[in-house]
Amino acid sequence: MPLRQVVSRFAAAGVCVAFVFSLNATVKRLVNGSKYFDRLDITYPEIIALYFVALPIGGIFTGLMSRVLWRSPVGAVLLGIIGALPLYLGGSLLVSRGSSMWSSVVLGGTVIGTVLVGGGVSLLLWSDSQKENNKKI
Repeated sequence: MPLRQVVSRFAAAGVCVAFVFSLNATVKRLVNGSKYFDRLDITYPEIIALYFVALPIGGIFTGLMSRVLWRSPVGAVLLGIIGALPLYLGGSLLVSRGSSMWSSVVLGGTVIGTVLVGGGVSLLLWSDSQKENNKKI
């Protein structure tokens, strides 16, 4: 499959995930009001914009690097980190925008979240794809 098509599929997947995350945020806002957003000093439109900007960007980065990194478990983890980084970085910027510097807690949360969620999910997907490839042989 041509690289352009791979990148477009990953970007489209980012848009689909953004839609699902936005739907979740919308339901929470309708049920609970704005208390979760107020607590973090983030508005509802900001979180929706974050999803629809960061997730497709993560998809584009993932699509661009997928052919190189998807070959090994370490590469899969790196690919997941690359894909999740825009979302976690954007969220961290939203949360910490009121302060003059990033706190170590916000930066640590960004790193830990990106590695555990992005790397972990990608590693699970890579492992499943290897099982499927072994069944075909």
